[in-house]
Amino acid sequence: MHNEDQRKVITVVIGIMVSLSALVWAMLGPAIKQTIFMPRDAFFFGTEGTSVLLSMAGLFVLGVSIVLLAIAFKNKKFKWGLFSSLLVISLGLLVVSFDDYFYYTPKGIHNNNLTSIGTKVTEWDEVASLTSVYVKGESGRQTPQSLIFELKNGEKIIRTLSGQLILARDQISDTLMAMGGKSIIQILDAKGNVLEEYSDM
Repeated sequence: MHNEDQRKVITVVIGIMVSLSALVWAMLGPAIKQTIFMPRDAFFFGTEGTSVLLSMAGLFVLGVSIVLLAIAFKNKKFKWGLFSSLLVISLGLLVVSFDDYFYYTPKGIHNNNLTSIGTKVTEWDEVASLTSVYVKGESGRQTPQSLIFELKNGEKIIRTLSGQLILARDQISDTLMAMGGKSIIQILDAKGNVLEEYSDM
């Protein structure tokens, strides 16, 4: 095999490995971001599912752009133009998605989302109430659905109540109530109708 052919094969293999790493990133990405961005006093760190999907897409596109380097094009300007475009798109997706996360500390809610620059802090005394929403199925089993923070200015912060956030819910609730806020438990049926609503003690 000629050196040129070997380089092409190696380039294709690298590109495929980068694309496949998107699956690994789906599992390890949030933990890596937590290690980098989570402060010591935070009691929960999370990231939106959208950012995980965007980072996976970014890695996949990056892998495809690398594979393109090994493919012969009659029009080299088109090849390099396509490669450059895919590279910019992939790096853009990776940078934007990597900077998306939120966490809770004794000070308040820290949110760095896809559409903002920097971290926005909502202090606990700015939060009027927290509603923990559960859905009751026909079997009677209650499934966690969402956490809804209602701010005193009328805004709402809604989080999907899943994974580690379920375990952190009690501490979030206790922290808010210690600052004078209300914590409410709301049980819905499958159609979204309120079955029960009571104060969390």
